[in-house]
Amino acid sequence: MWKSSGKPLTPVPGLANVIAVAAGSAEEFLAALDCDHNVYVWGQGVIAGSPTPERVEFPAGVCVQSLFCGGDHIGVIDSNNRVYLWGQNNNQVLGVGSTESVVYEPTLLPSSERGLACVSLACGKDLTFAIANDGHLWGWGFGKHNLLTDVRSGKSGEQQIVRSNTLRRTPVKFESLTALQTVSVGANHAAVVTSDGFLYVWGFNERGKAGDHSVNQDVSPTKIKAASQVEQTACGGSFTLFACR
Repeated sequence: MWKSSGKPLTPVPGLANVIAVAAGSAEEFLAALDCDHNVYVWGQGVIAGSPTPERVEFPAGVCVQSLFCGGDHIGVIDSNNRVYLWGQNNNQVLGVGSTESVVYEPTLLPSSERGLACVSLACGKDLTFAIANDGHLWGWGFGKHNLLTDVRSGKSGEQQIVRSNTLRRTPVKFESLTALQTVSVGANHAAVVTSDGFLYVWGFNERGKAGDHSVNQDVSPTKIKAASQVEQTACGGSFTLFACR
């Protein structure tokens, strides 16, 4: 039996056949997805508010496939690759068109209705990223530290940095990042892994967490030359991790 601090671990009451768990950092809550596609939340704050798991109600016909938590919001993807979000809506981090500071019920991302089909999410403190089924990255919320900055080719082929430290109420597409497999976002930086195993990192470069040997404070999406055959990445508060094949 596994032990923690000398005491045996005990199952969370009311949960069984769990296939995914995610944690919110700002308001100390947890969320779980079971094999019957039910989502449960518990903990503190506006999202949970209960010490024991409570099932989240979705619109009829929604079949949740994957679950993601940010600082104080939650995002899920259903069987039709549509995105639903709820929680704190500071800096329009939910992207659902609401001007309310809190959205209490799962709300469909309007872009999902307009054809944006997503396969993965990364929920941060002030913004949300999504990988579409065509491998492109989309982002919305507050793009501080160049987190919503893209690098694009100009008319004559030169590289142009398209900076955005402003509020994005609806998803904006990253033209330079394609064929993506996974995305992660930390407190002030983000990372993606491409289908051919390369790692790109950008955002606030405090303590070298962008990994590009740059002394710049804010960096745009940059390929990490020392990383290859990467499969997964994770961004923390002041560090970046990746796992290779």
